[in-house]
Amino acid sequence: MNILLIGGSGFIGKAILNKLLDEGHTVMATQHKTPIGTAQHPKLTVIKTAIGKIRLSKLPYIPDVVIHAARNNASFGGKWGRMMVAAKGFVENNRLMNEVRSSKTPVRMIYISGSLMYGNAPQQFIDETFPTRPVSFAREYVQAEKPILKEIEKSNPNVVMLRVPWVIGDGSWFKWNYANYMARHKAVPLYGNGQNRMTFVDVADIANAVEKLLGFQLSGLLNIYNPERMTQQDWATKLSIVSGLPVHQLSNTEMAALGKAVNEAFNTDIWLSSIHSELLASLQKDMMPVSRIVERYLPSMLQNI
Repeated sequence: MNILLIGGSGFIGKAILNKLLDEGHTVMATQHKTPIGTAQHPKLTVIKTAIGKIRLSKLPYIPDVVIHAARNNASFGGKWGRMMVAAKGFVENNRLMNEVRSSKTPVRMIYISGSLMYGNAPQQFIDETFPTRPVSFAREYVQAEKPILKEIEKSNPNVVMLRVPWVIGDGSWFKWNYANYMARHKAVPLYGNGQNRMTFVDVADIANAVEKLLGFQLSGLLNIYNPERMTQQDWATKLSIVSGLPVHQLSNTEMAALGKAVNEAFNTDIWLSSIHSELLASLQKDMMPVSRIVERYLPSMLQNI
C-alpha cells in the first residue's frame, strides 16, 4: 500500500514508520525539523516539508492512506505557547484536510490523538461515544484537531481518529516524568495520592495496530489501549519492582513546581473502553502485560541517563 506518513521522526511516528517498512508498504515520510533516522530503505521516500505545505498532487504519487502522527508541541510559553502552537496546527490540518477531500482518487486519513481529550471521568469507562472534555495540555491542543473532528462529525467514511492513552516507550512522558526522575532522585515518583485510574499502551503496539487497520475500512473514533488497567499507585509499584527503587509521593510543593497542566494530567482518571469490541480484541491479542512492557524499556533507559 502507498502511504504518506506525517511525523515519521517523532516518538510514535518512528515506530509506525519502521512497522510499515517491515511489512512491505511504500512510504513517503515527512521531515520538518527533526531528521528521520531510519537508514536508507528502497521503499522509503523522505519529503522535507511542513504539514501546512503538503500538496498531494506534487508528491511522487498520490497515497492510498495519510497517517498523521505529528505533534506541534510548545517548547516555551506555557498555556499561551500551547495556544499559539494549536492555532498553527489548526491552520495546517485544515489545509491538509482540504487536500485530502479534493484528491481525484479517494485518500484515507488516520490521525493519532490522545485520551486526555476525553477528560477526567472517575468511576466511568470511556468508549468512543464519550463527549470531548479536554483537560491538561489537551485543553489547548484540541484546537489543532478540529478540522479532523469536523470530518468525523460529518461521517466522512475515509477519516478515522485513534485515541491513545499513556504511551510506554523510550520517549515522551515515560522518559521525562519517570525514567529521568528515577535516575536523578533514585526513587519512583507518585504524582498526587495515586488513586486515579490509568490506561496504557506500548508504542510498538500502536504501530502494530495502525498497520493492521490499513486492512479495515473503519471510520470515526477508535480507542486503542492495553487491556490491563490500574491505579497510578499500582503503576508506581510496578516501576518500583522492576527498578528496585522506592516509591516517593511528591509533596504539594513539588507538585506545584510542575505546573497546573502536569498536575491535572497526572490526577486525571481515564479508563478507556471501546464500542468496537471485536476489532479491539484482535488488536489487543498480542499485547504484552504492562509489567513486561516496562521491563523491556526501563532498564536500558535508566542506564542511558
